[in-house]
Amino acid sequence: MDKIYKRVNGAWVDSSEENRIVDFVCYVGENVTLTIKRNTDGVTDTAYLEGVGATKDYTKEDVKPWAEYIPMITAIHIGAGVTSLGDYLFAEHTAVKQLTFEDSSTVAHLGDRCFWRCQFNGEFAFPGLTDSTMSRAFAACVNLEAVKLSDKVTAIGDNAFLNCINLLSVTGLGNVTS
Repeated sequence: MDKIYKRVNGAWVDSSEENRIVDFVCYVGENVTLTIKRNTDGVTDTAYLEGVGATKDYTKEDVKPWAEYIPMITAIHIGAGVTSLGDYLFAEHTAVKQLTFEDSSTVAHLGDRCFWRCQFNGEFAFPGLTDSTMSRAFAACVNLEAVKLSDKVTAIGDNAFLNCINLLSVTGLGNVTS
């Protein structure tokens, strides 16, 4: 079923989510959109990745189209069809505390520094992860406590968990050789 949006006071409202204002929508991949919705507190936002396929890669120097919302984004939700998170996608989104998945098994690739400096609380599982790059994917995520990787991962990139000072465990490393 297609989502139906209606315009309310100059903003787009997803009719399936009461009191959720759509602040911003852009393509971050050929078939993947990033939608920023205002949370019910009226102050913070959640970023939703939706669609099918991979997101594009960014660089540290890129000004992302959603840059003005970054200080308010406290949560990221990744939809079931998203298969790859590009380089620097959510790098330096320092207000982010929560990461949720509609179906985490579809995420097969984490790009270089895709979550660099996010302040996640808790633990996350990536059972579909097959790519072994993830260089610095979680670097400086100081509140990250645990990560469960797929047993398909055979190598972890350089400094994947650099400065994750509260990281207690990384599981699913049975096939990792380097």
